[in-house]
Amino acid sequence: SINSLKAVDAIRNADAKVLGMLSIFTYSFEIAKKNFAEKDVEIFTLADYEQLIRYALKTNKITNKELELLEQWRIDPENWGSLFANK
Repeated sequence: SINSLKAVDAIRNADAKVLGMLSIFTYSFEIAKKNFAEKDVEIFTLADYEQLIRYALKTNKITNKELELLEQWRIDPENWGSLFANK
């Protein structure tokens, strides 16, 4: 996230070394991966979006159809809602 990258910059500006970034959860968006890679920051995450939705399916919290919708959202969350406009 932007705040995490700002924290990386602040730490480095204080002449400290950033060994990596820890997170509990990530959506694994390509833009975030790119931004962290550009800052040369390795990310360590406990769980990600794919794991979450697969677990939800496995435990019958969502259906296969809902899984498909969630996978579509993950590909393009900014424009996903427009798929359903005027329906």
